[in-house]
Order: sequence, then structure tokens, then C-alpha cells
Amino acid sequence: MKVRDLRVLKKHFDPAIDGYLVLGRRKQGAARPYVVGWHSRHKDTRFVSRKSFSTIAKAKEHFNEAARGESTPVHKTFLRDWQDNDVYLWEEGCLQDKAATITQEQAAALIQTVSKDYGIEPPALVWLKRNTKRSSFLESENRIKFGHRDNIALLHELGHAIQCHYRDRESDHGPPFVWIAIELYHRYAGLNLPYLVATAKQKGLLGDIDRQMLENVKGYAKTPSLKLHQP
Repeated sequence: MKVRDLRVLKKHFDPAIDGYLVLGRRKQGAARPYVVGWHSRHKDTRFVSRKSFSTIAKAKEHFNEAARGESTPVHKTFLRDWQDNDVYLWEEGCLQDKAATITQEQAAALIQTVSKDYGIEPPALVWLKRNTKRSSFLESENRIKFGHRDNIALLHELGHAIQCHYRDRESDHGPPFVWIAIELYHRYAGLNLPYLVATAKQKGLLGDIDRQMLENVKGYAKTPSLKLHQP
């Protein structure tokens, strides 16, 4: 069944899986006309999980339980890193000219500062001898292999470290990560918050969580938020 087969009555966005929970009614008559189902924000033509109900009351009860996180589906479409390339393009096109070159010593100091502020174990820094413009965070080893030479790239990898610390699965580039990155770029690189939010939103990277995430930008972090205000 596809989303367009229903008259949508309610929707709920879950940033953890970057997907929507939908309550709808079949457009044609059926013994169980009410449907509650999940679909990815990036692939909204077909439900990956759904149930049908005979009454709106039963459908609403299931919808509310699912929206509270009591029955979030486990499906490969919710495990895929849909936004990875789009995030890289956003950073390259909108942020790279605002990046600052850093030394190995400055990078190590930045890791210590951010880790302390966010309550995570500081990742080890592997400073690649050549400027390869390729970096990665290795969760299993808690280390950052750093082939860039700028603060934006390092903060990006620290965003992955923070997200991995506060969630039950590997980090990706979904909306919660983008909000973490926005806070890091604003707080530690001095980038303008309204600009960060506007450009990320224009690229479709923020999902459906604008004001909610601005009140608690770190998403999965347990330390107090910066209480940033929506521009």
C-alpha cells in the first residue's frame, strides 16, 4: 500500500529514524478502512510497516502508542544513511569558505573542549601526514582519522562521536546529526546560527523538527542545551 492510497488524517515525524507515522483512511470502502503505517521521509511512496483497523478509535490508539516510541519498526530503509552526500554538499557549498585552518595541537585541544562540554570520552586523534581531505570517526575504536586541516571537518567528526554516545546505533547524517553539527559550528566555529539553519533547511536536511530541535539542539545529549532561539 502507498501513502497516496489514503486520505491522511494525522502524521508524526520521528527524527530518530527520519520517517513518518501516518494515520489515514482508505479512499475506497473496506472492512478495515483505517490504516496506521510508517514510511521513510526519503521514500514516501510505500509503507514499510502498517496495520489496518475497523474503527478510528482503535487506529488512533495504535497511532498514539507508536508515536510515543512504543512500536517503532526496524527496517532497512530506516537504517540507510539517506543524507550523507547531501550533508557533504551543504558543508562544501555553504560552509567551507568559512572554515579555519587548524594545526594538530589546535585540533587536539578542540577535541578535549568539545568532549568535556558534551560529556563524552575524548576520541583519539589520528593526524594523517598528508592533507587528504578525507576524515572519519571510528566508533569501535573511538578515534578520529583526520585528513582535513580545518575546524569544520573536525567538528563534523565530533558530531558523529556525540551522536554515537547518545544513541543505540551508529551515527548517520540524518536530521538529529545535522542539528548537532549546527550547534557545534555555531558554538565552536562562530558561524551564524540563522545562516546555518536557513541553508540546512533549504537543502532539506532538517526533517520536520525546527523549533523542537532548536530548544534542544543536541538531540540525544543529556547535558543542558544552549537554548538557541529560532531565527
